[in-house]
Amino acid sequence: MKLQSGLVSLSLVFVVCFGLAFKFDGKNNVSASPGTLTEEIVKTFVTAKNKKVPPDNIVSITFESIQFGKTRTANKADEYDGIPAGETVNPVRVKYSVRRHWSTGDDDKQVYYDYSFYKNNYGEWDALGNGPVR
Repeated sequence: MKLQSGLVSLSLVFVVCFGLAFKFDGKNNVSASPGTLTEEIVKTFVTAKNKKVPPDNIVSITFESIQFGKTRTANKADEYDGIPAGETVNPVRVKYSVRRHWSTGDDDKQVYYDYSFYKNNYGEWDALGNGPVR
């Protein structure tokens, strides 16, 4: 009986620790609420977009910096580009390097690019590439 209650107590400790692991990020700050744009969402999006560009020879993508700008409401120009009316636009500046493998060796390319992230009509994060930063 003591063994069973000990196992139940141990199980509860694991459940609490598991829950805390998802509640706090590595800096002991409360994680972003659902629907909030995070660095992880930006990295996932940028990585997926880069891997869609032929040829499919990307070895790695290394992110150097991600800067979030001041959010704003979509304007008419944004709507023309496909961002839903009234949606919150999150400007993001991303600096990263892409390593591609070629038959003659590897090639590294530095990329510094601006994006406008927003929620599309399906409630999923999407982004409009605004172009390279000069």
